[in-house]
Amino acid sequence: MPSTSPPAQQAARLLSLVLHPFLVAPVAIAGILWLDLGNLRAALGWAGLCAAMVVGPALLRLLRKLRRHEVGDADLSHREERFGQYGLGALCMVLCYAVLQLLQAPELLRLGFRAALLAVLAASLVNRFWTKVSIHAGVMAGVTLAMLPYHPPMAAALAAATLLVTWARLVLHQHTVPQVLLGWLLAALAVGVALACR
Repeated sequence: MPSTSPPAQQAARLLSLVLHPFLVAPVAIAGILWLDLGNLRAALGWAGLCAAMVVGPALLRLLRKLRRHEVGDADLSHREERFGQYGLGALCMVLCYAVLQLLQAPELLRLGFRAALLAVLAASLVNRFWTKVSIHAGVMAGVTLAMLPYHPPMAAALAAATLLVTWARLVLHQHTVPQVLLGWLLAALAVGVALACR
């Protein structure tokens, strides 16, 4: 990867922050559920519940690790730093899915959670035994595919955002080309398997 100018790196950092999985996932849940249910209040409620049960604990763990200097940076740049984050994320997703089942959440949301959990488990295994997977790229690719049946123009915009965040992760040297492509691939496979098993 050729060296990039400071403005390019600044743009890449901004894109990585704005399109961070912790932000993208809840917003995507709310948007897709709103399109599916036609009820913004319900969509925001379900998205808030998922954010509180999954994003909240993961973010708190990351902030604690940063404060204690147990990780190098917020991107968890070293593969080994991601082991615990994946484990906590998967556990929180399983618990949240159980709550969604008990509350009889919309089937679309439960389907999305099954796909996301499958992707997280696959990424965790790849990370453990081989290489990092770009979660930024994977989440954006998964959201793009999930949006496609509901709003193709929005899916096209999300596809462009996926390309932008992929560029950003490469510019910042957080991932290699194979790592971002793995993110795309695992997201696509997870969505496809979840739809096939519906």
